[in-house]
Amino acid sequence: MTTGLLLSQAIKLFLIARQADSYSPSTVAQYKWALDKFVALGDKKLKDVTTDDIRLFLSYLQTDYKSKRSNTEKLGSTSLFHAWKAVRAFYKWICPEFGLPNPSAKLPQPRYMSAVIVPFKQEEVKALIKACDRTAPSKKSEARKTFAMKRPTSTRDHAIVLVLLDTGLRVSELCRLMMSDCDLQSGSLVVRPFGAGMKSRSRVVPLGGAARKALALYVIGREGTRDEPLFQLEKGGEMNKGNVLHLLYALGERAGIHNVHPHRFRHTFAIQYLRNGGDLFTLQRLLGHTSLEMTRRYLDLAQIDDEKAHKKASPVDNWRL
Repeated sequence: MTTGLLLSQAIKLFLIARQADSYSPSTVAQYKWALDKFVALGDKKLKDVTTDDIRLFLSYLQTDYKSKRSNTEKLGSTSLFHAWKAVRAFYKWICPEFGLPNPSAKLPQPRYMSAVIVPFKQEEVKALIKACDRTAPSKKSEARKTFAMKRPTSTRDHAIVLVLLDTGLRVSELCRLMMSDCDLQSGSLVVRPFGAGMKSRSRVVPLGGAARKALALYVIGREGTRDEPLFQLEKGGEMNKGNVLHLLYALGERAGIHNVHPHRFRHTFAIQYLRNGGDLFTLQRLLGHTSLEMTRRYLDLAQIDDEKAHKKASPVDNWRL
């Protein structure tokens, strides 16, 4: 079968396999984006693809590829890294399946600078919360003063901001929450992985007093059964990632804050958690990280006061020796 199998056909098989293995839609979409670009440069037989073909593809992404958003915009280094990962994942699966040598095995990871993590400041979060309540100021005529109207989704949006900040949930996890996952009595949320085949397990994340109160006000003020999405659109129906991204962007516009997105709330949660005395292992569980290495990157960013930490933890002083 492999003798005549085209690269495009093999990629379709790979994407179907990833979906069957319950990989998240965003991961599958990321693989598809990169591999579609790869096959667009030449759809040859799978067995004829060489390491040089992959090198040319990665070179093309760095030099000649143009984003649809701009004819001059180059591909970012992080996107290049994800493209390399997609090709590696494809060949890691397809080669054992059909007994072929792996042409990507010796390709080094491309150098890239990870995005700078900038957490929210306290005053920025307060401004975002304030922006949940009212529309942007407007006026009907020169003779009238500016005014802002009460937003119909203010209670929901306030709850979303505080839940993201107080739990560090991924936006996909937030959108998957059901009414049954919310326990206001204990003040916790059950976060479930996508699909039955996911390696990660469900986890329970606690809510602080303010986030719990904001969520309670939203839940009590709406009708719904326990098998409905927790966060819904104004006219009903579950919110998706795009809805949340648009909401947070609009809040940032009204509050005058740049780069407002769900993952920035996750970063802020992790950094503040460590600064306020939380430990790395509990943070790993709360974030749903599969490895501690993914969590360690927040340590340096937290800029924990070593002297203060030692004073608190010193065995000699605590034992009053």
